[in-house]
Amino acid sequence: MRYHLYPGNVHWTEEGHRLSWKMMLRSKTGQIHFRVLNRTTKETRLIHPHSYVSPLQARRIATHPDFVWQFVQRLKAILAREGWENIEIYAVSVCSLNGSPNYPLIKPDYDLARAEWSAFKASDWIAPFPESASFW
Repeated sequence: MRYHLYPGNVHWTEEGHRLSWKMMLRSKTGQIHFRVLNRTTKETRLIHPHSYVSPLQARRIATHPDFVWQFVQRLKAILAREGWENIEIYAVSVCSLNGSPNYPLIKPDYDLARAEWSAFKASDWIAPFPESASFW
């Protein structure tokens, strides 16, 4: 059923992955940081997840889009307490699937501060795994 709900490679997007029987068929590694723009002051800040979460959580954020979304929600709340309310958040990410070359996991020009997540709808801010790339 997962293939009827979500386009793309389940090993890459993770959408519906926890609903599938393919739990141990992939290995992902990656790196991610976030560029935050305060639209009011034009100030920018680079955010590394390691500054806010455990090493295991940071590794998951770098390879799981739903963790990216959850981290961005937490980051928005943290920054709002610091007075950064009118913000844009962009991810700079690379990810490797089963030893493939690195590709962006999150679209770098997508403002994640406005991204939505739905358990049963594909997210348009996840970068697709290149069709020409091999992951086996």
